[in-house]
Amino acid sequence: MEASDRSGTLRTASYAIEQGKDLYVVPGNITQPMSKGCNMLLWEAHPYISFEDFTSRALGIKASETHHQSVSVDEELIINKLKAGLISGEEIAKDAKIDISKFNQTITLLELKNIVRPLGCNCWALV
Repeated sequence: MEASDRSGTLRTASYAIEQGKDLYVVPGNITQPMSKGCNMLLWEAHPYISFEDFTSRALGIKASETHHQSVSVDEELIINKLKAGLISGEEIAKDAKIDISKFNQTITLLELKNIVRPLGCNCWALV
C-alpha cells in the first residue's frame, strides 16, 4: 500500500488498530511523499526485522521447535530430494511426482517451519 501522511489509507489503518486487527506494513522509499504514511506506521510499531522474528512473533513458531516438527509425506519427499542434491523447484517437483501447485504449497510450509530456505530463482536449500 502507499499512504501519504494524511491519507484515507492511514484512517483505515487506524480503524483496524482500534479493532485489534493485525496490520502489516511494508516500508517505502524515504524520499517519496506517498511512503510517508507507511513509514510513520512502522515508526510507531514493533516491526519484524527477520523471517525468524516474523515466524516467532506472528506465527508462534520458536526456532528450537522448527527442527523437531512432524512433516507430511510430500514435505518428506521434498526434504529427501534436497538431501539428494536437487535444488531447482521444477526438478524436485518432477522427480518427486508432485504437481507444481502442491509443490508450491508444500515448499512454503517447509519455509515457514524453517526447514528450507529460498536461494532465489526457484531454488531451495535445507536450513
